[in-house]
Amino acid sequence: MKSFSDHLAKLISGISSPFVVGTAAIVLLIVCRPETSARAWYWLIWYVGLTTVLPLAYVLFQVARGKITDVHVNLREQRILPFVVAICSVTLLLAVLLYLQAPRILVVMTINTLIDGVILLTCSRYFKISIHAAALASTITALDMLVSPIYFLGYLTLPIVMWARLKRGRHTVNQFLLGTGIAALVTAVVYRLFGF
Repeated sequence: MKSFSDHLAKLISGISSPFVVGTAAIVLLIVCRPETSARAWYWLIWYVGLTTVLPLAYVLFQVARGKITDVHVNLREQRILPFVVAICSVTLLLAVLLYLQAPRILVVMTINTLIDGVILLTCSRYFKISIHAAALASTITALDMLVSPIYFLGYLTLPIVMWARLKRGRHTVNQFLLGTGIAALVTAVVYRLFGF
C-alpha cells in the first residue's frame, strides 16, 4: 500500500509536469506583458496549441499505443521522438508568429523554447536529464526577467519538486540539477541577447 508521501510525490510530479508548468508560464507571460495582453486569447491559442496541445496529444497517443510507458516519458530511450515532435511543433509556431508579425516578445519566447528543446534532446540522446526541472527553471527565469523579480522566489519550489522526482525514483540529484542549470542558463542568455 502506498504511503501519504508516495501520493504527495505523485501529485507534485503531476502539478510540476512540463505540460502544466509550460502552459501556466505562457498564460502568465502573455497576459502580463502589455504588448501581448490586448490580444491575449489570440496569441494563447497559437502558443498553447503548438507548444503544449500538439506535443501532449502525440505523447498521449503513443502511451495509448503502448509505445511510451507514461505521460512523463520516464524512459530516456523513449524521449527522442516526443522531443522531435515538440521541436517541429515549436518551429512551426515560430514560422506562424513571424508570418503574423507577432510581438517581438513572443518570437523570443519561441526561440528560447526551441533552443531549450534542441539542447534537451541532445542531452537525452546520451544521458537522462530532468525535463521537470528544466521546464520549471526556464519558466521561473523567464517570469523573473520578463514580468517581475518577485518570481525569483519560484526557485524555492525546486527542492520540493526534486524531492518528489527522487521519491518516485524518476531522477537522481545530478539529473535534476543538470536540468535546472542548463534551462536557467539558456533562458537567461537568450533573453539578455535579445535585450530583455
